[in-house]
Amino acid sequence: MNKGTILHQTGESHDAHKKLDQQGLYLPSAPEFDAPDIPMDISELSDEELMELYTQLVTYLNFVTVQLATAEIDERMAEKKLERVRAERMGTVNEKTVSAAKAKVASDPIVVVELEKVDELYAYRKLVESVHQNLDRNVSLASRELTRRTSQQGKRFS
Repeated sequence: MNKGTILHQTGESHDAHKKLDQQGLYLPSAPEFDAPDIPMDISELSDEELMELYTQLVTYLNFVTVQLATAEIDERMAEKKLERVRAERMGTVNEKTVSAAKAKVASDPIVVVELEKVDELYAYRKLVESVHQNLDRNVSLASRELTRRTSQQGKRFS
């Protein structure tokens, strides 16, 4: 992600975000830095560098977690709207069979537009989910290295 990235929101998730703000529950804003890369050998980092990496990863994960929730909300709302539009259009078609009516509704331009919106939001959510999973694994890796170091330090003082 680039510096200055903001939450990607549509109606419902934007409204939910505003309600949280009104309650004093603020969502994390985009970090001022790009997502950090994990070095090939994390054990070569100094303790300070490792803590900085861990902090940056957690900060980015916090932001991406909110972005994932936002994407899920937006996708769900688009699916519900598509269901409503399909039901409304079913009431306007006059076909002999249910299959014929469904086929006619599926090709209705209004339904097609709503389906495209659902597909677009699905694709976006899947990509955000992938970024989230990658960051989560990176946070876990950094955490394991921190744990390894603290357990080694404990053995030296025993």
